[in-house]
Amino acid sequence: MLEGYCGVVLTCVQELPVYLIGADSDRIEDLWNTIYRADFYRGGVLMSALVGID
Repeated sequence: MLEGYCGVVLTCVQELPVYLIGADSDRIEDLWNTIYRADFYRGGVLMSALVGID
């Protein structure tokens, strides 16, 4: 989706385990919303990272 920005998306994905490790995997919507609202990255970078993790 973000041609030429793979490194930025990778960095975003590498920072997301802080929100995921130890979290209840049955609360997928809550995890998604927490990451979407609390993370530094916005727009296409964050959405690409979330799609990859999802």
